[in-house]
Amino acid sequence: MRKLFRTGAPHDQTPQNPTPADRSSRDDEHKIGLEELFKRLEASAGGLTTKEADKRLFLYGPNTFEVRERPSSPLPPKGSPPAAETST
Repeated sequence: MRKLFRTGAPHDQTPQNPTPADRSSRDDEHKIGLEELFKRLEASAGGLTTKEADKRLFLYGPNTFEVRERPSSPLPPKGSPPAAETST
């Protein structure tokens, strides 16, 4: 099974080119109003202009995910029969 992981700077480091969201992230985006969120993101309900989108793409790179293999789990997959016990 493969899992997607977000690429970017580790959580304990500031990104080299912080996005508007990185500069103002307060982990309360789910609590604030849309107007405040748009202000923080320097965006609007209508989206970004092509010029602004191109600028952010150049500064921050594409909004993509890197596919990496997920570490194997010590537990058997759900629904598989229990492992046979061995006597020593």
